[in-house]
Amino acid sequence: MASSPGCGVVVGPTRYLDPKTQTVHCSLDLVDLDAPAVDGRRPTERVMLTFFAHGFALSPTRPWQAALFEKRGPGGACVDLASREVMGTLAPMSGHAFYGHGTFTRSGEALLAVEMSLETKDGAVSVRDPDDYRVLDRFPTYGAAPHDCHLIEDGRVLAITNGGGPVDDPRAPSVTLVDVSTRALLERFEVDDPAINAGHVAMTASRAFA
Repeated sequence: MASSPGCGVVVGPTRYLDPKTQTVHCSLDLVDLDAPAVDGRRPTERVMLTFFAHGFALSPTRPWQAALFEKRGPGGACVDLASREVMGTLAPMSGHAFYGHGTFTRSGEALLAVEMSLETKDGAVSVRDPDDYRVLDRFPTYGAAPHDCHLIEDGRVLAITNGGGPVDDPRAPSVTLVDVSTRALLERFEVDDPAINAGHVAMTASRAFA
């Protein structure tokens, strides 16, 4: 008799207050939906972090390795999901902050992290070694205050959202498509409504997006 497929594991960054010490803690929480429930609930396992994570990027070649990034901050780490341990910490480039998201290349040979200049708000993508997290290269997001990113077209193109500048800044929110190998801007779609920000994006195979 064949066994039914498993439900998998739910993961999510968490920030919580310890009621006993009144101390705020941050963690990556994991709930195994196939584990037996105790008193009607499945236990939560926690990987303790020093920052409140936002984005979660899973390595395509090392399924146990995930990269986490703080939104508008210096926090970054790679986590071993099998051992429930932090493998190492990531620091943003000089004068930059992480902006919440990143992704591994399809080959797993590099980790791409979205960053923002603290001075100009210009966006940059740092290209990092997946083992020691050092910066190997960088390229622009072709916008200001970037946030989300997704690889499309078999990993050849990186789609990036740029939140844009302040209200009086001419840099409009946009979605940019960048060639990963050449770092060249392929297409740029500006948001024509100043009340709408370019935050998270879902891409289709035809380069349409929501």
